[in-house]
Amino acid sequence: MNDGKYNGKQVLSPNVLKATMQPAIGLPNTLGEALGYWELLNPAYGMGRQTASYRGRLLTFHGGDLPGFHSQVSFMPNDKIGVIVLVISDHSAPLYNVVSYNVYERLLGLDQTPWSKRRLEPTGRQEGWHGSAREGRRRPRSQHQTISRVGRLCG
Repeated sequence: MNDGKYNGKQVLSPNVLKATMQPAIGLPNTLGEALGYWELLNPAYGMGRQTASYRGRLLTFHGGDLPGFHSQVSFMPNDKIGVIVLVISDHSAPLYNVVSYNVYERLLGLDQTPWSKRRLEPTGRQEGWHGSAREGRRRPRSQHQTISRVGRLCG
């Protein structure tokens, strides 16, 4: 986030930015413990955003939801890259993580994790998949069709 500078002017104190990434509440390693997906580790919630280690890299993110619209802004501060995902329709809400992780892996030159394939697994296997509370809502069947289409685009 450019150490809080915009056009050469300090608009946020570097200490304030650092404080927003300090963990206040540790969260469980749900994906790893429930499904054996250990790419996302040690999530924590702090001052307005979550942090976690994604494949060994610091990831910070925050999302928002309205009926029919879902978003997530994420950033890898040490790698100086970020991804913003905007999703229209409730059945597509889980795509923000699939898309974000895929983009990060491509930008970092990492082997691709089969996130789309994982999301299409039978629902009994997905009980622990939800990366955040907002993904825990019941989703219509058409989610699988949407994820399948995105999977073809994202690999």
